Amino acid sequence: MYLLTRLTQRILFFVLLSLSSHAVADSYLDQLVSRAKQLNLHQHAYWLKLLHYKANSYGGYTSEVLSRNFFTSEHGRTNPEAELEATLAAFFSDIKETDKQQNPQCRYISRYHWLNEQLHFDNNRLKPQLCQRYQSWYKSIKPHQITMIFPAGTDNSPSSMFGHTLIRIDRKNQTERTRLFSYSINYAAETEETNGLIFAYKGIMGGYSGRFSIMPYYEKVNQYNQMENRDIWEYQLNFNKTEIDRLLRHSWEIGQVDFAYYFFLENCSYRLLELFDIARPEMNSAGSFNWFAIPGDTVYAALQEQGILNKAIYRPSHRTRIKHFLKSLDETEQELVLKLAESEIAVDASVLTSLSKSRRAIVFETAYDYIQYQHNRGAPDRNKIAKTSYALLKARSKLKETVKLPEPPVPEVRLDQGHGSSRIALGYVNDNHRDVIELKLRPAYHDMLDPSAGYTEGAQINFFDLSLRHDLDLEKTRIDAFRLIDIVSLVGRDKFFKPISWKVNVGFERWPINNEIVKPMVFSLNAGGGMTFTLTDSLKVFGLIDVTLLGHEQFENNLTAGIGPNLGAIWELKDSWRLWANSRVQRFDKHLDLTYVEHTIAQSFNWNRDSSVRLEWQRSGPNHQTKDTVSLSWHWYLK
Repeated sequence: MYLLTRLTQRILFFVLLSLSSHAVADSYLDQLVSRAKQLNLHQHAYWLKLLHYKANSYGGYTSEVLSRNFFTSEHGRTNPEAELEATLAAFFSDIKETDKQQNPQCRYISRYHWLNEQLHFDNNRLKPQLCQRYQSWYKSIKPHQITMIFPAGTDNSPSSMFGHTLIRIDRKNQTERTRLFSYSINYAAETEETNGLIFAYKGIMGGYSGRFSIMPYYEKVNQYNQMENRDIWEYQLNFNKTEIDRLLRHSWEIGQVDFAYYFFLENCSYRLLELFDIARPEMNSAGSFNWFAIPGDTVYAALQEQGILNKAIYRPSHRTRIKHFLKSLDETEQELVLKLAESEIAVDASVLTSLSKSRRAIVFETAYDYIQYQHNRGAPDRNKIAKTSYALLKARSKLKETVKLPEPPVPEVRLDQGHGSSRIALGYVNDNHRDVIELKLRPAYHDMLDPSAGYTEGAQINFFDLSLRHDLDLEKTRIDAFRLIDIVSLVGRDKFFKPISWKVNVGFERWPINNEIVKPMVFSLNAGGGMTFTLTDSLKVFGLIDVTLLGHEQFENNLTAGIGPNLGAIWELKDSWRLWANSRVQRFDKHLDLTYVEHTIAQSFNWNRDSSVRLEWQRSGPNHQTKDTVSLSWHWYLK
């Protein structure tokens, strides 16, 4: 009986102790919540950043994070105050850290540190957790410096013509070579889609979620620099240790959650700006982008922070390097490179042994690099590539000549220093002897006559391009055209590189389908494919076969289709002067039963990076009643 009484007393003691402990915790939690309300922390700009809240047009907030496990409150995605109070309560959890779970202080480590800075937690009443998994991850990264990486757009993929941005975390005392072994933070759409057009469509329409990932940087360099052949700019940023720690803690917190992903705004560039704004609380670079976040513009916005840029480094792609190497060879040597790569001649052929050892070494090295480029591009005969590569390396090693291939020059204009992607144009138009004032608005991004510096050569991408015209004679204002998508890729072919040229544009424009003075607005889908040839460094000519689909109620079944050739040229007479000539002929089926022709000559003089003057003449219409249009306009480019 005595033993039973003692046991009962001990149990009662521990129960009372536990209840007392919880009462103390609840009391301290109430104090923290009360203090947070006094400070209005749930409305603090930094709390809204940490939870990725955006103000709703009708009032209130909604987080752009889709994952339920990112929030501690049931209503956390739309209620910043409820989420803050639930987060504070979660910090009192006694959950032990394992490989499969984390204590909330570690799971939401970015929030914990910021709330601790604001409320000054009493470690005796709110015991801090060790967060060993995070500390182990942090030590493996050994962060010293943050570098923003900007791979250029690639010319033949609509999903990546804008370029991409990611972050590299550099260790102390790394060289340019050892930085390849750093870790990178990347944000991308969650998809395995390989078709660029489908990816672009779903990305525009919000068909994917986005997620952050952390991986070795050399994997990304291989993907962008070698396999996708993109030039890369690296921007070493002046973030201090405190700011780097903030960035990494938040990266840990959002590492396994899904965001809404949209190609134009909530994309890789926008999310990286959010990380920078969290690293340095006084920054608000992401806040300036409400409709479009183009990589070139976002990098430019980040670099506007005073003193943030330490150094910019250019890494040419595999293709850029090969093209530059080939320029140092004469015509005969280039032919030898091509024949070696295609195994048409042996490495000991007399035409090669007649060259000096140094020139032969350059030919061997260039041929080897070209073969590796083909391999990275997915050339089908891997055995042949391996055999030829080995023969070239063996022959090169026997020469024992030290030669240094010329490095590609650093571009005078970085990718972030090109013209602003938004454009406003105002001009005068003489439309078949009628005086017209025209206003054009384009949110994004670049066309063939825009200043080319800082943009992918031969690539045109226009989205939501709107043209408004006021007819001074008729005293009427109307929409003349609204192009939803207008993408063109005209990359010159040569004997080494043979890209396909193509185009696709979708929108609404006025077509001469009847005899009315004001042409009716029709839906238009135009696509084409063909080739572009480089005649000189400044002159390219192209030929495409175009197909056009028109939609209007006047057609049977509301549709009509046409097909025909599209020929043209792009001539960059000077850095500031570009000429565009284009001629299209489309033969339409019985529903329209006409041959439509369109001949255009346009030239643009770039006044400076952010403004240009454009003069254009066009003769268009049914082949038996074409009409002339002449326009003179001024274009402003906005970052």
